[in-house]
Amino acid sequence: QTYQWYYNNIAIEGATSSTYSISTTDMTTNNYNGGTYKVVVTNALGESQSEVEQTVAKTVSTAAQLKNFANRVNNQAITFENDTVTQTADIDLSTVCSATIGNWIPIGDYNSNTNLYFAGTYNGNNKNISNLYINDNNKSYSGLFGWVTSANIKNVSIVNPYVILHSLSGALVGVAYH
Repeated sequence: QTYQWYYNNIAIEGATSSTYSISTTDMTTNNYNGGTYKVVVTNALGESQSEVEQTVAKTVSTAAQLKNFANRVNNQAITFENDTVTQTADIDLSTVCSATIGNWIPIGDYNSNTNLYFAGTYNGNNKNISNLYINDNNKSYSGLFGWVTSANIKNVSIVNPYVILHSLSGALVGVAYH
């Protein structure tokens, strides 16, 4: 017997075993928005097929995942409107932003050339985000979230931030439009 896994009818390279582990929490994977998975089993009698639908939760639990979430908003212009992103653990940002690493790039990084904003719900799930670092006297519209539009940010605490900015900024949200 041979097995081939597919995601939205596209073969997943290297996924040819009877069990295939699907990452559901890494925001950089192609299955982040959910989709249909199926496995095709081929044997001497012909081909049989079974389908499994997998819906991937939008969660973050590490600094790298929070940074990837920011990159999805800032680099792919995904607003997450009508979506909820849930934080599942305390997050220490010192591995992705610090005086030696550089500034945190806010989720919804506003500049005059783009409309990059967050418009979904961020549920911090009563967890902390610590060691946010932004030191830029010339930057406005900045914070953990830079620019949000009709967003709901709730149940999150910013612990030990180092934030020095120009104007229209804060540790949690730079500017919010509704």
